[in-house]
Amino acid sequence: MPDDFDWKQLHSQRLIATLLYRRGLRTAEAAMQALKRDDPAHLDYHRLPNIDAALDRVELAIRNREHIGIFGDYDADGITSATLLTRALRSAAPTSQITPFVPSRTDGYGVSERGVRLLAEQGCTLLIAVDTGTNDAESIDLAMQLGMDVVVLDHHEVSAHPADCIIVNPKIKPATSYPELVGVGVAWFFAMGLLDRGHDIARLDGGDVSAMLDLVAIGTVADVGALRGANRALVAHGLERLHRSERPGTRALTRYSNIPLGAVTAEDISFRLGPRLNATGRVASPEKALKMMLAEDDDVANRYGIFVEQCNANRKAITDQIMREVAHKILNTPDWESLPIIALYGDDWNTGLVGPIASKIAERLGVPAIVMQHQDGVLTGSGRSVPGVNLLEIISHADSLLTRYGGHAGAGGVTLPLRNYHAFVDTITAAASHSDLHLPQPPTITLDAWLPEEAFRLSIVDMLDELAPFGHGNAFPTFGARQARLISYTTMGQDGSHLKLMLGTRGRELQAILWGGAHRSKELVGATHVDVCGKLSVNTFQGQRNLQMLLEDFRRAE
Repeated sequence: MPDDFDWKQLHSQRLIATLLYRRGLRTAEAAMQALKRDDPAHLDYHRLPNIDAALDRVELAIRNREHIGIFGDYDADGITSATLLTRALRSAAPTSQITPFVPSRTDGYGVSERGVRLLAEQGCTLLIAVDTGTNDAESIDLAMQLGMDVVVLDHHEVSAHPADCIIVNPKIKPATSYPELVGVGVAWFFAMGLLDRGHDIARLDGGDVSAMLDLVAIGTVADVGALRGANRALVAHGLERLHRSERPGTRALTRYSNIPLGAVTAEDISFRLGPRLNATGRVASPEKALKMMLAEDDDVANRYGIFVEQCNANRKAITDQIMREVAHKILNTPDWESLPIIALYGDDWNTGLVGPIASKIAERLGVPAIVMQHQDGVLTGSGRSVPGVNLLEIISHADSLLTRYGGHAGAGGVTLPLRNYHAFVDTITAAASHSDLHLPQPPTITLDAWLPEEAFRLSIVDMLDELAPFGHGNAFPTFGARQARLISYTTMGQDGSHLKLMLGTRGRELQAILWGGAHRSKELVGATHVDVCGKLSVNTFQGQRNLQMLLEDFRRAE
């Protein structure tokens, strides 16, 4: 922050002002908007395009006692979206009128033919697709041929030929809508529209509309929704509601994740709750995860929770095996270090796990990656991108080679015949080469601020709460400390694989942990001062709270 900049216009605390400035905020109004965590009830659902037409059609279905089918996606966002919408409509209409459905990965990406036919066979005359459907023109057309009207509540990018139905999607008019929303956020706004029209959408939640916000927080964070704008309000209030949630499914999910309900953070959702919900759709069927979240009592929720936990354990084991095979294939690819994009497939790779594996590759190699499974002459897979590179745009260059594809700038799904594989790779490689992509650079760590030793105090962590919730689009700050005095260092953990440093002076101590960093202890021999960087937290042990930094790196100070 320049010396001549009036930081007090951003915040009364210089540290918070510095962090806001580093995030591109330069005016008092911009800072105020960034820090706002409005009551979600004050957000305007009318800003979503086509929402009035969608509400009209659903109201007609409720009034005429039509059978409504809810088609949710198979990931955490889709499961929480389907849960929220099912409970809202079962509150406003007889339970027997509402049938939720979530597909298996084997059904393919988007609204599936199997799901459409199943809902039609059950007598549905209205299909509501949530967290999917915008670009599923063929399946939506089939639904209408089978006698169903279709409403889509989605957030994915809109292709050149979207489905011909009522589509509520902020991406249609991002400039005037809430483009940061994920599927469960759109579902929540829709439910608020029904509430505004006089429908009792919270009857199953004891009349407490805010009880739905736990689902919104879980789905938004798990789907890596940007935590700004409407999402900031939804997740901030959703976390507060989650901490006292009485939903059996939410309670079971946190219990099997070994997280106290009242202490769940956005980071816990990202790395523990979300992956468990996603695991069912990746290695089995998401149907039981949906049943867990819809459960009306703890016994039922716990029974399905056991299945969800087993799926998560299986996910970890299978992922490790596939990663070993992926690494072998990459290392045996000529000139792999200079490729602008990675695309590969395996015969036994689980289609539900290829997305996260693609994410790991993209993160480690610094280029987009697409990982696919081969089965019966067809490749099905997922891709993940890197900052600044629009993966969906790259994939679209191979449109004529693909059976279907979809997604957004950061992630996408593809299906193609095996015979088109080499042409597909050549096409996307050429497209990526002409994008703004730069070859991978050495890993760097971007610091938000330097901390002087006198700032080693617990109050600094408490101060950061004003910026929370942290996540995609609002990353937890990374701090650095130069010339920090090294009091002591030691290895820790059952196998002694971690490294712990004590920094500062007595009364101004900072415990710094480098997970898996024990092998670097030799760098500290004879050192008196070090430069460190990482994320601050509070370590609570036997009732004592101490300042802690989870290290990203360190070096001997010059």
